Amino acid sequence: ERLIAEVGDDCHINWFPGHMAKALRLLKETLKNTQYILEVRDARVPLSSANAEIEEIVRQKQRLVLFNKSDMISKAQRERIRSWFENRGQKVAMTNALDPKTLRKVIPLVQKTAKPKFHSIPTVCMILGFPNVGKSSIINALRRTAPKRSAAEGPAEARARGKKKGAFGAGARVGANPGVTRHNQGFMVSPKPPIFVIDSPGIMAKNFTSSEEKVQG
Repeated sequence: ERLIAEVGDDCHINWFPGHMAKALRLLKETLKNTQYILEVRDARVPLSSANAEIEEIVRQKQRLVLFNKSDMISKAQRERIRSWFENRGQKVAMTNALDPKTLRKVIPLVQKTAKPKFHSIPTVCMILGFPNVGKSSIINALRRTAPKRSAAEGPAEARARGKKKGAFGAGARVGANPGVTRHNQGFMVSPKPPIFVIDSPGIMAKNFTSSEEKVQG
């Protein structure tokens, strides 16, 4: 309330750090070669953790919305969120990046809805969302829940999946503070079917126009 009193109800705040503007430009370029979107939101604020900047540029892409930190809300709240979005045609999943079991259905959902023409060609996903919603933690959890190496999997595939350090061997960097990820990074989260996930920097909204958004943002 004090903040609202200081800035006023009619104040228009424009706040968009340079690295986020750069990340948004890079994101638009990378999306040209991306087949699928994993959008991460905070389950505690399922609507206000959506980013209008992202919404505009991914509108034509297939998308799965992951409501992370869903362990922090009740079962009834999770069901209401799921029902609200699915009734509007949006596929969703309730996740907790600290509990890999909640992410086991994500890869099958991507495989089912992305429907690649050739099973040997990887599906490229991009993970998007506000800073600090758990994007990098979700990638690391997905990599841990990926199927174990099969007899047909070669050394190169094993390195790519993280058995040894390679182009996609190291995990996504995570941290308590927002802004840990500053550049797009790619990780293999499933060898069969081959699925890559590109981790992107968290992008805030360019501006806030209401008192509620000023305080919550």
